[in-house]
Amino acid sequence: MKFLADQDVWKLTIDQLRKWAHDVITAQELNLSSASDITLLNNSTKA
Repeated sequence: MKFLADQDVWKLTIDQLRKWAHDVITAQELNLSSASDITLLNNSTKA
């Protein structure tokens, strides 16, 4: 399963999801850490 995690998701959660073999990318990794929810949603289908 693929996840786009915004700045409110704890690193511990992201690390655990990755440990369970989920594909997780963070807003920070996409240089979107201060982006609006709409921008994040629009980019979630591209991630």
